[in-house]
Amino acid sequence: MRRRPVHKCQECGDPREIVSHGLCAKCLMSMRREADRRGEPVFDPCQYAYLQELNSYLNRLVRASSALEDAPVPDIFVTPADLLYVRRVLREAVEKVQAVKATTEQSGVEADVEPGSQEDPVNALTTRSG
Repeated sequence: MRRRPVHKCQECGDPREIVSHGLCAKCLMSMRREADRRGEPVFDPCQYAYLQELNSYLNRLVRASSALEDAPVPDIFVTPADLLYVRRVLREAVEKVQAVKATTEQSGVEADVEPGSQEDPVNALTTRSG
């Protein structure tokens, strides 16, 4: 089993195993407890996973949108009106994902978005808002 590097902790100055950001486990946990007492949001691994999922949605939508912009589609397959509609839907979906991502990053808490609702980034491609 590999041990963590032993260096001086940036907080207490004692030579200990460094856990994260130059801090030993004791100082890191005391800082987290102190932040929790003040009511500050603490890093949540679930939030990181949620942001990664939002980023993957965003990347897929942007790739689909740029593929439509880069490659011409003959009028035989898709009418210009349908093509404009698809572009508009993709653009709206990208804006929704960006809004949810910004809200999540600012609040430090996962945004309250019900799966299948109008605000759900996954549902953005399947709903038609006329």
